[in-house]
Amino acid sequence: MALTYNYSRCNDSNWTEDDKNIAGQFCWSLMSIGMQDVTEKNKDEILFRFMFLQTIGRGVFVQEQTLERYLDIINKMVGYGTNVGNETRKKWTSRIIKSFALNLQNTIDSELRESKRQKEKANMSAVTLR
Repeated sequence: MALTYNYSRCNDSNWTEDDKNIAGQFCWSLMSIGMQDVTEKNKDEILFRFMFLQTIGRGVFVQEQTLERYLDIINKMVGYGTNVGNETRKKWTSRIIKSFALNLQNTIDSELRESKRQKEKANMSAVTLR
């Protein structure tokens, strides 16, 4: 299924060019946090999830954002909707933590393999020199 979005219900009267650019890509941000739309009722949850991802080094924006900037973006996107499925906080955090743990384990395994290769290479060199 294709990802769709609609921001025609957002109040864009005070949007900057940057805000317009963000709006065109914001569906990906919502997908990464498991939220379908931005409403007055779920703004705090969206803020929590953006800040959570940023805190663990997986922020949805290229550069880290301040709390104030996140609030500005979220407030401007009230009315934004997508066809992304909503996830509860529990389900979303579980998915994110599992993914983070898997990536960490893969990094550790890769580094251990590389360390083992380097030791074997050093041992071969030592044997050759004898």
